[in-house]
Amino acid sequence: MGRVCCSSESGACEGNGGMMRMKLREKTESFLNFQKKEESSEGNRLKTEKGHPAVERYLSEVGGQMRSSRIKQSTLDELEGHIHEQAEEYIREGEEEASAYERAVKEMGDPVDVGISFDRIHRPHLEWRFLLIIAGVSLFSLFLEYILQEAVDAHDVYFPDYCVHLLSGLAAMFFVYRIDYSFIRGKSIYFAVGFFTFFLLMLLMNGRNINGAEYFASLHFGTYHGILAVSHFFPLYLPVFAGVLYDLRGRKAWKAVSGIFVFSVFPVIYTYGVGDNAMTVVLLLSEITLMVTAVRLGWYTLSKKNVLLAAGGVLTGGLLMFVTLGRSLTSGYHLMRLQSWLDALSGRDNVYNMASERIRDIFGDSVWIGKSDTASQGVMMIPANMQEYVLANISANCGKLAVILVLGIFVFLGSYIFRISVMQKNQLGKMMGISCGVVLLAEAFVNSGMVFRLFPFASGHLPFLSHGGTGMIVSYALLGIVLSIFRYKDILGPENTVVKEPFQPSA
Repeated sequence: MGRVCCSSESGACEGNGGMMRMKLREKTESFLNFQKKEESSEGNRLKTEKGHPAVERYLSEVGGQMRSSRIKQSTLDELEGHIHEQAEEYIREGEEEASAYERAVKEMGDPVDVGISFDRIHRPHLEWRFLLIIAGVSLFSLFLEYILQEAVDAHDVYFPDYCVHLLSGLAAMFFVYRIDYSFIRGKSIYFAVGFFTFFLLMLLMNGRNINGAEYFASLHFGTYHGILAVSHFFPLYLPVFAGVLYDLRGRKAWKAVSGIFVFSVFPVIYTYGVGDNAMTVVLLLSEITLMVTAVRLGWYTLSKKNVLLAAGGVLTGGLLMFVTLGRSLTSGYHLMRLQSWLDALSGRDNVYNMASERIRDIFGDSVWIGKSDTASQGVMMIPANMQEYVLANISANCGKLAVILVLGIFVFLGSYIFRISVMQKNQLGKMMGISCGVVLLAEAFVNSGMVFRLFPFASGHLPFLSHGGTGMIVSYALLGIVLSIFRYKDILGPENTVVKEPFQPSA
């Protein structure tokens, strides 16, 4: 009995265990099926998100209305995210997936209207008011040039050349305008090194000394032979230097200071060494202005007071170096020019004093409006009256008010460039725009200072008015950079990120 009972109990135990195992297996299979169903549902959902026909059609139509390829993809990605979020909300409410996506797409609004709205916000812009200002400056300079050359009966000889230079400058401006200025970000140091290397090699291979100045290079293209003023390209270094200041942000103190020192001092030594003292001062004034601006923008983890004191120390030390070591670093021509200027200030007679006295007489004999025959005859006695001393020529043949007007135009142009620049969201664009305005104003200041005997220079380019194709092209290229900065103002945000406006679905 006991064995039977035991066997019976054992069978019962085995029967109960089998039933329990069966139930456990059923539950496991049920759970696994449920999990597979969920995974399949999730996979279908992801597949739908990535390639739902309605979403793809909608995004394709929206993208077809947008002209900026740079902003298009990021905008479409953001719009697609809004569609998926809205569709998932409808799915959680119990709506069928296909219906949910159709409804979400429909609520985004008409794709053509949405695409046009995005295009209007993010498309590249042309600063028409600035372009009109440039056109006015160009026509005014062309008018002055015609009057000046008519006064010496040489418009048939030089005026066509000036027109060619002007058209070349405008072509350079529009070419630069089409380039995205932000390509220099992260690569400005390489551009700076390449800039120096190229022009240094040009002078070493084809350099020419003209009247003590060594910044000229010979050009030979087939039957064409010309002379290129290499240092006149150096205003284009200032936007590159602005990029260097930008790329040095966030660096360790010693790296930032050493980098700024090297890339600010080298071009100054270069231009001074080749004899272009006017460009040396232009670079010094412009670089110090940009350094102060960068510090005020809080780009460096240094004390603003210490950095400004260091910048002042560098300037003072540089000037002392030029004075004390000038005899070993420069030719006798530079020393003669400095001595002539000092003699002119003290009233002693010399060649420079004679030219300076003639310029003073020209301004004294000029009338306020119109041509003065006496002053005009005096201009003919001055060399380079269409290059360095063009302001004296304008005073003699157009009147003193024309000189005041020219200087006022430079102030207005520089102020407008600063206005465009400080409104930029992108810090790199802001600094590069400021650099263009600073260098144009510095060139005008140094040239007018030379004419009015403030500086002992024998050369100094006046943007848009001095003869010479190089200077004209460089001046207009700087304006092209400003136009490029404005062109991308609604595309590039801070730190060169793409500008994203909050999206609001159509009602």
